[in-house]
Amino acid sequence: MTADLTAAVGWAGAAVLLLGYVQTSRGRWAGDGHLFQGCSILGSVGLAVAAAGGGVWSSAVLNVAWMAIGVTVVVRSRPRGRPSPGTVTMMRTQAAEELRS
Repeated sequence: MTADLTAAVGWAGAAVLLLGYVQTSRGRWAGDGHLFQGCSILGSVGLAVAAAGGGVWSSAVLNVAWMAIGVTVVVRSRPRGRPSPGTVTMMRTQAAEELRS
């Protein structure tokens, strides 16, 4: 990978991480939600690639760990046999509407 491409991947990763942080800090996304975790995973991959390309191994390892945490949260957030949070909210809304009718 060329130095320019490595730098571009790193900057893109930084932008994606920043987007996730801003949206979560403003209360628009849940910290344990898939949008925030997706940004964390993608952004950390970009930063890890850039850090490894530049030989900055401490940053590369940190970002791989960050990515692993995000993947773990996503995998554990949807246990088998249990409806997703969106499904539960939809069911509650429907039940409330039926009660009002």
